[in-house]
Amino acid sequence: MQEDRTPKIEAMKLRRRMAQQAKIPHRLPKRPTEVEQRMANTAVDMLVLIQLLPYIMCDIQEELERAGQFRHTIKRRFLQAEGIIFSVAEPAYRIFARYNPETAKGFLDRVDQLYHRIKDGHKLHGIADAVSLLDAACRLIERYNHQLERTYYFEHADPLYKIPRMLDCIPGERREITEQIAETLQTNKQQ
Repeated sequence: MQEDRTPKIEAMKLRRRMAQQAKIPHRLPKRPTEVEQRMANTAVDMLVLIQLLPYIMCDIQEELERAGQFRHTIKRRFLQAEGIIFSVAEPAYRIFARYNPETAKGFLDRVDQLYHRIKDGHKLHGIADAVSLLDAACRLIERYNHQLERTYYFEHADPLYKIPRMLDCIPGERREITEQIAETLQTNKQQ
């Protein structure tokens, strides 16, 4: 007898809960304000740049090895910077992977497209150009992160700001390409 009552009681509770839910008007999710949308776009641009850093580090390492300069002080500093970059890139990727795999894949596709657009469009070759690209990306990440309100601020990115100084030991003339990279990022987003 006891077993017959339990399913009936559960069914009554469910009907009661559904009736109460039917009385509450359904609210659509609030549309983001213009400021919130701008902050979200800036945050995504910053996260794309963070994911671009490992690509740039691979270029720097290849160029240094090709020139025979990947040793001693340069190698030690490079490995320290690489450790910082990977410790920041992982939480940045998890932000997108947390939603669903398709979102994460689209995010990585955008990073890949941006990387090839920068490399081909600005004709960056050699050690100095690769380090200039890394400097520009780190400056843009810092700029974008400081433009964000506290809700969107990505505190994991703070260690990235010291990477350009860490790699000052790499010889070569640096080019100022920060604005060109920012412009390429914006045109990449629109396509």
